[in-house]
Amino acid sequence: MKIYALSGFDTIEKVNAKDLRCLIAENRITAFKRADGWVTVGEARLRGDGGDYDGPERREIRQHQLPDVNGVHYCFLPGK
Repeated sequence: MKIYALSGFDTIEKVNAKDLRCLIAENRITAFKRADGWVTVGEARLRGDGGDYDGPERREIRQHQLPDVNGVHYCFLPGK
């Protein structure tokens, strides 16, 4: 997928979305266009930058094995 990006030469170019992180790291673009508008590199939070979340990992499914009852195996999934 191609997205619009503002290069360091103040020109708007279409770049491959897969190359966006590399282009940002190399300071080759100063802004890019998201679905909700233009984002200035260094001013807006970027996906994957992480945050200050200090809780349990929510993307893993934790399963707790329960004892077999009458030959049937049960598994408990904790609620959200």
